[in-house]
Amino acid sequence: MAKQRNHPSDSSIVAELTILHELSAFVMADTRQQLIWEVIEKVTRFFGTTYFAVVSGTGQNQELSVSFGLDSLAEVLARVQDIESYDNRMVIVCYENTAEQSLLYFEQALPIDDRTRRLYGILAGRFSDSMNAFRLKEKKQQIETALLESQRTLRAVLDTIPVRVFWKDKNLTFLGCNKLFAQDAGYSSPSEVIGKDDFQMVWKEQALLYRADDQKVLDTGVEILNYEEPQTAPDKTIKTLRVSKIPLRDQDNNILGVLGAYDDITAARAAQQDKERLQQQLIESQKLESIGRLAGGVAHDFNNKLGVIIGYAEMAISELAPENPLRADLEEILKAAKSSAELAK
Repeated sequence: MAKQRNHPSDSSIVAELTILHELSAFVMADTRQQLIWEVIEKVTRFFGTTYFAVVSGTGQNQELSVSFGLDSLAEVLARVQDIESYDNRMVIVCYENTAEQSLLYFEQALPIDDRTRRLYGILAGRFSDSMNAFRLKEKKQQIETALLESQRTLRAVLDTIPVRVFWKDKNLTFLGCNKLFAQDAGYSSPSEVIGKDDFQMVWKEQALLYRADDQKVLDTGVEILNYEEPQTAPDKTIKTLRVSKIPLRDQDNNILGVLGAYDDITAARAAQQDKERLQQQLIESQKLESIGRLAGGVAHDFNNKLGVIIGYAEMAISELAPENPLRADLEEILKAAKSSAELAK
């Protein structure tokens, strides 16, 4: 008589399928904590697990990530080390030889049979996959948070420095700017400038001038530094700018557009002009002072000469008789000399 094979009962198959279906629900967990509670709930409900733990990391960097019935990492590692002596204990290592290694420890009251061992393996694999997905998600969130913080810091720097900054693409359309530039352009926010060109700014009268500079930078790939240009302000006054423009390049050194910066030197230029005007006035005043000193010296010498003439004329007149015909000539000389002396004072 042929030996009859032992086949698993229908109820056993249904139970196993039910467990497999339940294990697939790990993918529905939204957080690490939710995943952990689902694992604990499943191992205790399906397998009667009395102790469960997850140890993450390798070497000296191991830590107890999850535990049920066990209080410390040392207690878990002690049970793992003595696992060969028991048939109701099981360890599964996922992502072995990596920094993200996970060691899952299971212990139940009854010996672990092949079917339960296989189900534990499926649970461990899906748990590790879910934990790895969470790690990747968290790393992505960390990168996104760091990037956002970096962008906020850059925006704070751009909006704090007392210089106007802007950048354009190769079509000379604005890609971005800082707050001071937006205000100069007649807008309240940098976002309002993006997508526009110089013809849509308050300085549209200087648009062709600005775009010619931009195109020169794009065509030559050479920066233009510290040159002056006029700019129409929102209040229609004309300001003087000190401008620098350089090529905007990608990591392969290809030109993507133009990066520009300028500061308003209108007040400084006016102060410089006032200074130059005062210096010119001082020079003119010094010239006049020099001429005055020269004239004073000449007048002094002239008076000395006239004094001699007046003295001799008076002496000659006093020695001549009233009827002497030379007396009248000498009196005219004396009169002219005294008149000249009065002018030279």
